[in-house]
Amino acid sequence: RTWITKRTRQQVDDFNSWDDHGKVYRIALYWGIAFTLLQVIVQQFTVVLLSWLIKTTESLPLGVVTIVIFMVGMFLFLLPTTPGGPIYIAAGAVIPSAGKYSLGMVGSVVYCIMLCLVIKLMACAMQQKVIGEGLSNYVTTRRWIGVNSSLVRTMRVVVSEPGMTIAKSSILVGCPDWPTSVLCGILRLDLLPILVGTTPIIFIIIPMVLTGYFAYMASLPPDSYGQMQFPHANTYSAMFAVLSAIAQFASMAAAAFYVESESKRRKDDIDRLPVDLEVHIAEERERISNDAFAQATKWGSSTIFTKWTLRLSVVSMIACCYILQFWQSKCFRHLDMMNTSAEDINILKFVSPLGWTALSFFLVSCSLLAIYLVWAKKETMKLLQKPLRIHLQRDEDSEADNGHDDVFHFMEPSEDLPLKHSSPSNKAEYGSMGSK
Repeated sequence: RTWITKRTRQQVDDFNSWDDHGKVYRIALYWGIAFTLLQVIVQQFTVVLLSWLIKTTESLPLGVVTIVIFMVGMFLFLLPTTPGGPIYIAAGAVIPSAGKYSLGMVGSVVYCIMLCLVIKLMACAMQQKVIGEGLSNYVTTRRWIGVNSSLVRTMRVVVSEPGMTIAKSSILVGCPDWPTSVLCGILRLDLLPILVGTTPIIFIIIPMVLTGYFAYMASLPPDSYGQMQFPHANTYSAMFAVLSAIAQFASMAAAAFYVESESKRRKDDIDRLPVDLEVHIAEERERISNDAFAQATKWGSSTIFTKWTLRLSVVSMIACCYILQFWQSKCFRHLDMMNTSAEDINILKFVSPLGWTALSFFLVSCSLLAIYLVWAKKETMKLLQKPLRIHLQRDEDSEADNGHDDVFHFMEPSEDLPLKHSSPSNKAEYGSMGSK
């Protein structure tokens, strides 16, 4: 007898029959790391930062507040994982508070919306001109963007066309701004048309700013009669929060729709785009390295130590994710961005003992995963030290002619696969990869 059902036992037996347990465990760990970073760093600590910002700027003049919001907004926008929503909401709460006497409530809200638009466009310009163009000569940057992927090639065709179209504007607004702006920089597109195409983002900024504005209005103290100054402010804040989510979703849906439709309608134009040869070679190198890594980390050939290191890492990550998911309210103190004190913003007190326990499990899991990856890298390097040649296509006759399964040959660029910078020097470099 066993303590699990027959069906579960069959599933366990099937899992034990696999030879790629390590891959399954690693994927689970990577998902756990992504979940924890988004759940803690992006969601929780961004709230702490913006709460500190609101608390710090509540007594400052409008000019100083504008500079602070601009600098913090630019910093957060230049981080690839930070969304713009919290920035707009925080600005909607801070700017009207500082400008209500000099600009009036309506004027301060309009001023805040325009400031958020300027921050967004300036961040896009920085991403395009400084990061995109500045790092366009680095293969790693172009690989990270995925310049040879079908998605990016479709975006490249659409954003490179002259003039302004609905498809172009939808992609500039709805696609993730960091890779989109960096792609425009890599392609060295003119900045002004890109910024003009990004301006419809204002229809997303407006409801988010109003969400923060009405949240600020709801936080105002009661009047001399003990009545709330704006009794319906919380309702309006919730209403505009819903509109913000709808606008955000609609922009993403429009971008996905036009990417899909343009990939079919302009397939010939996309196919004629040159392939980035340097990135293609780097991807071939990575593919060979990944194949060697998969061979080196086969579960059957792994040691008992490395197996249990990976298992304990998975168990620790599961404990971390379960705590953060089911007891999130007990892991972190609730922060009201409109009403916070210095003690509330103290990071040591913001995280509860249960939260620190979850983060400890996370650190233990990452440490064990790092130990496993160090071992895996050493085993992979042993395999890569064997003679190896980058290949584009398997020679169908190689096995019969040479008696080996792993013989490959290089293929000259053809008209069906135009290669970028296909000069003789680059072709020679590409061919010489076999000796590296």
